[in-house]
Amino acid sequence: RATHNTAFLAAVKRLPPLAVPTGHVPTMASYLNKTHTILLVSESRSSSSYQMFNKTTTALERVIKLYEQKLKEMNPQASNITYDISNLNEFIDSLYDITLMVLDERAGLYEGLSKADVKKCILAFLKNQA
Repeated sequence: RATHNTAFLAAVKRLPPLAVPTGHVPTMASYLNKTHTILLVSESRSSSSYQMFNKTTTALERVIKLYEQKLKEMNPQASNITYDISNLNEFIDSLYDITLMVLDERAGLYEGLSKADVKKCILAFLKNQA
């Protein structure tokens, strides 16, 4: 359920990053198997929402659906609309902000993924689907 709550978004963004052991760099594909994920989206400075998901992949699917909804709004008469990953990335870049907060159950902490990380995760997700 999408909720507009600026105070919540600000509090979540102030959470400390996940402490990653030295020498360990998680791959974007490793995030696909994570569980609880919070998707934070700001289309503008004055519009923010968040949604909670039980899987990171479901949150990534939601980002894709947001773009597809935008395409339908922009092309209401079109019966088929095609796009590629570069179009989806442009949409993500056009957002004021987008962040995924992904739970690391072992550490009991959330790790925030930036726009660039969200795009990498979506690419890894789509490659897994192919």
